[in-house]
Amino acid sequence: MLPVLNAVPRVSPPDWAPQAESDSDPDVRQAIARLANNDRTLVWLHLNDRKVDDSGVRVLVDALAQNTSLTMLNLGYNRIGDCGAEALASVLARNRILTELDLNDNQIGASGAQALAGALERNISLTSLDLSRNKSLAFGTQALVHALERNTSLTTLGLSGSKVGVRERATIHAALVRNHQSAHTESQTQFQRAHQAAHAEFQTLLKRVHQSTHSESQTLLQSGQQLAARGEYKLAEEQFRQALRLSGKAKKRSLIQAALDQLVQRPTAVPRVSPPDGATQLESVSDPDVHQAIQRLADKDLTLAKLHLNDKKIGDSDVQVLVDALARNTSLTMLNLSCNQIGDPGAEALAGALAQHRSLTALDLNGNRIGSRGVQALANALEQNISLTSLDLSKNRNFALGARALVQALEQNSSLTTLGLSGSKVAVRERTAIHAALARNLEAVRTRSQTLFQRGQQFAAEGEYQLAGDQFRQALRLGIDTGERSLIQTALDQAIQGLADNDAVLTALDLCLKEIDGSDA
Repeated sequence: MLPVLNAVPRVSPPDWAPQAESDSDPDVRQAIARLANNDRTLVWLHLNDRKVDDSGVRVLVDALAQNTSLTMLNLGYNRIGDCGAEALASVLARNRILTELDLNDNQIGASGAQALAGALERNISLTSLDLSRNKSLAFGTQALVHALERNTSLTTLGLSGSKVGVRERATIHAALVRNHQSAHTESQTQFQRAHQAAHAEFQTLLKRVHQSTHSESQTLLQSGQQLAARGEYKLAEEQFRQALRLSGKAKKRSLIQAALDQLVQRPTAVPRVSPPDGATQLESVSDPDVHQAIQRLADKDLTLAKLHLNDKKIGDSDVQVLVDALARNTSLTMLNLSCNQIGDPGAEALAGALAQHRSLTALDLNGNRIGSRGVQALANALEQNISLTSLDLSKNRNFALGARALVQALEQNSSLTTLGLSGSKVAVRERTAIHAALARNLEAVRTRSQTLFQRGQQFAAEGEYQLAGDQFRQALRLGIDTGERSLIQTALDQAIQGLADNDAVLTALDLCLKEIDGSDA
């Protein structure tokens, strides 16, 4: 039995081939450049059937040593021999990220397999290695058997089409089964530990909630009674309903319900503001720019993606006309109504539209006259809205009660990532809760964008450019920072280029690209 190699030699490229140009395939060069630059979006890499030889593998290995994100590498159907396998083994012995390596149908013999076996003794992350349809691995498989006596992570080893003795195959199979069972047991143990920890944390949190909800419910009840005494029945009703949700005792719930039933003036819908007598709604708007913008909204102008109506002296009556037109539009993504004269009635009218609208992502109400009632209406709309990512309420009136409604709304809303409150009187407690909710939403949106981007990469690698373009388009809408959006845009351009021979699909993706360019907020 040959000894297992403990030190894996590095393989140098031929003298006549510069290291950066050891492979002429542009896709291979691009993949190596992304590896060398530690592109964290590169998770799966398919370089199968690219005529990669030992010299190309050396360049790939040097780049792989710089990467910390790649989990799957497919090098099947190439020209990799023992030298290339030894080079791969050198990085495999140190790599802690890669879980799958496909070397199916290459030219690897006993010494290459032996080098890979030596790496497996030290590797703790690789779970799948495919060496099917390579040269005779008789001596190499003995080294693999020896390596699997120490390795505990490998659960799949492909050897079909390779000359391996029955005895070695049986021993390898037994070792892989052992690793699989061990991994399954470890997974169950980790799950049970996580479950127990989560249960303990939940019980602790539950006790805290029970202790805090009583006082919170009492505060809301008193606040509702004060509002009702001042005649602010809508706000009082909201306070009573929140108190009712928090109250756990039947006696107290009965008391709150009785207070709620005593409200005799409870508006059930957002009041509509009528235009002056003798004027149609649109004719009541005096500013020609506002008049034209509302007309474009009402006519469902699909080219209208951004609308700036800041500093136009827009009042509550104008907002109602704008809302009626907005209800017909499906293309607007950004609406700027800052520095106007919008008060609580106008904010309530906007909230009615916002609860149903699915394309608007940014709404700017900075520098208006909105108070607690208007902010509370907007907060209620946020509980139903799933598209708005940015809302600016800076430099409005004091809306302490409205801020509490925003905190409650953000417990359910998962899309809002930016909320402007500068220059408005909001308590530190509410600001802290709002900031935490926005940070949570931001992380969820970033994760969703990255997932869509990775799916698009996978579709593109499989030649499914239309599906890839759709995933990239969705990821682009969710992109958080400029660098991320630039990266996704490049991938979308490549997907479109991949469809250059398909005019119909190319046209469809091109329209998507124009739509994104037009709606970028």
